[in-house]
Amino acid sequence: MTEAVEKLINENIDLLLYDNAIFYAERLHAASASPGTLHILATVYVKAGKAKVAADLLKHNYPFTENFSNAGNECRAVGKLLYLYGVTLARDNKFLAAERVLRELQRDCYLSGMNEMELSALHYWMGVICTNTKREPTSLDHYGKSVQLFNFNWSSIDRYLSLRPETNFDCVLAAKNDGSETHGENDLNASSLYAHGAHPTSQSQMINTPPTSDLPLPPNAEVIPPQLQRLLLELTKILSACYSFDATAAAQRIYALPPNHRNTGYILGLLAKAQYDDGMYEDAAKSFQKMRSLEPYRLDDKLVYYSSCLWQLRDEKNLAHLAQELIHLDKLSSITQIVLGNTHSVVGEHETAIQFLSRACKIDSLQPYSSTLKGFEHLVLEELEDASQCFRTSLHLDGKHYAAWHGLGTVFMKQERWKEAVVHFERASRINPNPPIMLAYANALMEEVSPGCVEKAFSVVNQVLSKYPNHALARLRQGEILLKRGRLNAAKDVAVSLLGTAPREPKINLLLARIYKKLGDRNKALQHFTFALGLKPRDSAAIKLELDRYQEGGTDDETD
Repeated sequence: MTEAVEKLINENIDLLLYDNAIFYAERLHAASASPGTLHILATVYVKAGKAKVAADLLKHNYPFTENFSNAGNECRAVGKLLYLYGVTLARDNKFLAAERVLRELQRDCYLSGMNEMELSALHYWMGVICTNTKREPTSLDHYGKSVQLFNFNWSSIDRYLSLRPETNFDCVLAAKNDGSETHGENDLNASSLYAHGAHPTSQSQMINTPPTSDLPLPPNAEVIPPQLQRLLLELTKILSACYSFDATAAAQRIYALPPNHRNTGYILGLLAKAQYDDGMYEDAAKSFQKMRSLEPYRLDDKLVYYSSCLWQLRDEKNLAHLAQELIHLDKLSSITQIVLGNTHSVVGEHETAIQFLSRACKIDSLQPYSSTLKGFEHLVLEELEDASQCFRTSLHLDGKHYAAWHGLGTVFMKQERWKEAVVHFERASRINPNPPIMLAYANALMEEVSPGCVEKAFSVVNQVLSKYPNHALARLRQGEILLKRGRLNAAKDVAVSLLGTAPREPKINLLLARIYKKLGDRNKALQHFTFALGLKPRDSAAIKLELDRYQEGGTDDETD
């Protein structure tokens, strides 16, 4: 009976008739309750999108060895139950409980029946647990062991590279000429992992699994085609560039991919996110838009960065359109809530934006970006304590979240705590030295009064210009620093050049006014002061005050 009912359950799952599958799985378990039938029933619930029901069912029957009289004879089935229960707990963010359950799998009677792929999956989930409980070295060990057991566990490779982007996976994924399986000398072993920055952790923190050579192969195991191996190897290099915030290297490798792989949502999402992280908002918007046009059904976290990209470009129309499309896809998703937050923010509805971002934080409490955006909304409203708390929450979730370090630096700038601002902007720039962060760092240095700060700011701006020689804001900062250092002719050359590309930019005209004031050219100084004021910038009052004092013959100098 069991075999026939199992076949019936699987056929209904294949046909997406989940209610039927659940009905027959319940009948099977009622007829002959055992660890095996419980595993079938819980698995059907998970596949039917009822993971919480599965978790409650497993919790009700846990510990499995005590609730089934025949559990001792079904080690394989009990091991599968422990794995399923641990994973459902981890997916529900109950990480410590998940770890306790999964550690029960260390018993030999459970491990002996698991194949390479199953053990690889076990180490992956242990890595996820350790990542979310702030044990990075141990999580690296687990992800590395996962890849060692099954070289093509892409989730583990991705997670490992997110923590150690400099790691080279050539020895793991390099295709053999004869197309045979990549075990033995191609395994990612402990010594190669530690050479790339991971540190061995105590054995008590690891799950000890048998040597790879002693493990059974997964059922129906097939050789990974050499062309797929080569593709995966190239994708590791792309991920490495993305996680290293090297947009140029990522783009070069992505453009070199075959078109059928390059023109997919996953790859274009990587490209767009890399461009966004590099401050290349117009390029990123084009890549995001292409991703959306090819796969409008795709709902992943890259879309929150698309919305932030449109926010940076002040593209209210396309941002509102994106929000409406995501509401149609899944209005309760944290991704949709973040996009809605950005949609309200861009039109100045900051309190409403905070409400949507707060919902996103509740829906996905492990996503740092929603808390970071919420912090910036509080910044606009001058709610500095709330902003600071949001940024600290983000950094607790991800210490490498550069936008949160940037946010805290901005809080300190508003509080005129220049030294703390410099420290936090510098920390952000070490993670991701993109132009917006580097220029914020330079601004903080300009406010700091310690010796050498102006020179350091000049060096930071020049770093940006060495990579982006036509970056307008960086050139403006360069001109401002040259003025502050008394290099008036050099400052004038920069400002005049900028004026040729953006004659109606108030900041450029204001810079020229100050330069001519220093040079003693009163007519040109007044001309550019007046023109800057006529463009109605946000700081019109301050400019008018500076102009009035200059006209009255005052000695006040805003550039000192």
